Amino acid sequence: MANSGDRRRPDDGSDGDEGEERQISSAEQRARERLERQRASGGRQTGRGPARSGRQGGQRQGTRTAPGGAGGGSGRARQQQARSGKGPAPRTQGRGRARPSRFSSTSRTAGIFGGTLVVLAVVIIVLVSTLGSSKPKASKGAGISPYPPRPAPASVVSGLENVTSSQLEAAGLGGGQVLFVNGKTGSVQPISGQKPLTQDGKPLIVYVGAEYCPYCAATRWGLAVALDKFGSFSGLQVTASSPVDIAPNTRTLTFAKAKYTSKYLAFSATEELGNSCSAVTPNTGTPPPQYVCAGNYPVVEAPTKFVQGIYNTYDSAKYWGGSAGSIPFIDMGNRYIQVGSPYASGPPESLAGLSWGQILGTLSAPSEPNSPGQAILGLANHYIAAFCSLISGSKPAICSLASVKSAAGTL
Repeated sequence: MANSGDRRRPDDGSDGDEGEERQISSAEQRARERLERQRASGGRQTGRGPARSGRQGGQRQGTRTAPGGAGGGSGRARQQQARSGKGPAPRTQGRGRARPSRFSSTSRTAGIFGGTLVVLAVVIIVLVSTLGSSKPKASKGAGISPYPPRPAPASVVSGLENVTSSQLEAAGLGGGQVLFVNGKTGSVQPISGQKPLTQDGKPLIVYVGAEYCPYCAATRWGLAVALDKFGSFSGLQVTASSPVDIAPNTRTLTFAKAKYTSKYLAFSATEELGNSCSAVTPNTGTPPPQYVCAGNYPVVEAPTKFVQGIYNTYDSAKYWGGSAGSIPFIDMGNRYIQVGSPYASGPPESLAGLSWGQILGTLSAPSEPNSPGQAILGLANHYIAAFCSLISGSKPAICSLASVKSAAGTL
């Protein structure tokens, strides 16, 4: 397949600036189109993952849209209007205040006492109306501060690069926390009969995610460890998932400005949306989080036409039924497709509250049952096995690792 994994403007004869603007606009629309449906169902999706036809159970998933807040919506057009300033943003309404009934008395003392009761009643009504509303008014920030992306410290970069074979061996398959290719319940589905996906003669790995997404945040750790065994990154940044979703502010990486170099693999990454919600509202469900997103997340980058075509083909109802459209999405050379979280348990919840250094620290004790390190490196073993299966000819030594071979047996 032609080298289409970079972010060059499409060669379609259109004006460059106008074409790029339309591309970003359509990408944002596609990334947010499930927001209102999600809100209409009462908030973010909480299923354990993309349920294929005939599946039972499943695993967790993200969605390509901003997580929904409290309150209902009125469709995709309203989201577009909200961003353009031509219409109202998704909103919630508080209950109106009840008017007190008139009080009268034949005695002045009774009148004074009764008047005091009326004042107290009004205060109580106001407090109940203000504090007890089931649909709080959305605010611009409410003290919620996301972590903006910044260059990854050298300690983070080296911590990913220097994961040893013994650490991967100790993690094994993740101690039950990883749900990769596993009958009808895994997040990864093998496909056949498709032309191999390549770039510059190398198997191409295509990733689509978003910086707000906690499931993407957890996935990037294992994916980065695996890719580092075949090449190296430059330009990696650290950030955190949305502060107004489950596992708030899960520390992670972002591939938005990263470049990957390898003699074995090619890697294309698209982080569609950021982690800063334009408006939040108190969570009327069961925290965490304390607040939920009631607005939009900003566009970080639009997928190329090539990447969008891959996404449309494989993150579709044909393969994933009603759960199509979830993120993270990963196409591994057109041989394995991942949709949703690859974890059965643990991350992202087990990563919540940990710093980047602490997460890397868990990789040093990967044999500890149900630890984040065991889950992350167990996932890395699965990715490594999948990547090794794509490479023809000479393969890196990591492909001979016992834990990688064990993971290969599950693919």
